[in-house]
Amino acid sequence: ALFPSATIGSGVDDAFEGAPAVVDAVDDGSGSARKTEMGTDIRVTIDCGTESRILTVTPHEIAGNAAGPSAVGGTVLLFRDVTAQETLQRRYRALIEKSPNVIAVCGTDGLLRYASPSVERLLGHTPSEVEGRPAIDFVHPDDREESQRVLERAFETRDPQTVAHRLIHANGNWRRFETTVERLFEDTDEVVITATDVTESRRYEQRLQVLNRVLRHDLKNDANVIGGYAGLLRDHVDDDGAEYLDIIDRKVQTLTHLSDQAREIDVALHNDGGRATIDLSELLSRLCTSLESAFPHANVSVSVPETAVVRADELLESAVRNVLENAVVHNDGDAPVVEASVAAAAGGYRIAVEDDGPGIPSV
Repeated sequence: ALFPSATIGSGVDDAFEGAPAVVDAVDDGSGSARKTEMGTDIRVTIDCGTESRILTVTPHEIAGNAAGPSAVGGTVLLFRDVTAQETLQRRYRALIEKSPNVIAVCGTDGLLRYASPSVERLLGHTPSEVEGRPAIDFVHPDDREESQRVLERAFETRDPQTVAHRLIHANGNWRRFETTVERLFEDTDEVVITATDVTESRRYEQRLQVLNRVLRHDLKNDANVIGGYAGLLRDHVDDDGAEYLDIIDRKVQTLTHLSDQAREIDVALHNDGGRATIDLSELLSRLCTSLESAFPHANVSVSVPETAVVRADELLESAVRNVLENAVVHNDGDAPVVEASVAAAAGGYRIAVEDDGPGIPSV
C-alpha cells in the first residue's frame, strides 16, 4: 500500500506521514489558510520499500449539505501514479542533455524555445543566451537563405529536412554543421532541430583529398619517368634484357592505371549527382573494347543481352574497369584470356568476369 496508515478515522498527519505536501492540501477545519490551492496538482515521491513511486495529488474541496456551523465539508484527494511517465520523461531528458549534438526547439515565429546544454560546449553559448533568439541569427549570411527554406519546409511536412551550413561560435569563428529539422507532432507549432558539428571531419576529409591528389600526381610522374628510361634502354640491351624491360613496361602501366582509378573513385565518392540510368550491356562492351586496346596481347570476349538497364552511380564503371584490368595485369601468361558477361539474376543483372590467371592467393 502507498499509505498503510491511511485508515478510516485516522488523522491526516498520521495517514500521510512522510508526505507533508499532501497534509498541507487538506483542510483541517481550523480556518487557517491552506498552503495548497484547491485543484492544484502536487507531485510527491513515496518510498515503497524496494522502489519509489511518483504521484500527482489533486485536492478538491467538498462543501457540506447544510448551511451554518453544522455543515460538514472536507477535501477529496485524487491520486495518480505517474511513475512510468516520469521515468520516461527523465530518460528522454537525460538523452537530450547528454547528446553530443545540439538539440533545439523552434517555433513558427522562428524563435528558439529550447536549447540543449551541449550548445555551450559546441558553440560557446549557454542555453539561456540562445533561447528566445531567432534561430537564423546563428547561421552564416551566405547559408541563411537555404536554412530558412529548410525551416519553413519542416513546418509544412512530416519529412525530416536536412541542410549543411555554418553556425557562429561565441568566439566569432564559424563551425560547420549538418542539421536535421523535423516536425515531430502534427498538432504542435514547433520543430526539433538536431545539429551535428562536422567541422573536424570536414577538415580531415579535405586533408585526405589533398594527400590523395599529391600521391596520385607523384605516382604517375614517377611511373612515367621509369617508363621513359626503360624505353631508352631498349636500344642498349639484348633480347634477354628486353624481356625484363617488358616486365617494367607492364608494371609502369599498372601504376598508371592505379593512379587513374584512384582519381575516378575519388571523384565518384565526392560527387553528389546521385544515381543515373546505365546500360550494362553498353558499359561492359565499351570497357572490353578499351581493355583490348590497352592490352593487345590479351584475348577478351564479351557476352551481353541487347540491353540491361539499371540505376547506379559512377563507381560502377570504375569497379568493372578495375576488375577487367586486374584480370590482365595480374596474369603472368603470354596471352591472358578474359571472358566478361552480363546476365539477368534475381530481378536484376549480374556482371561476371572470368580469366585464366593464377587467382587470388589464399591468406
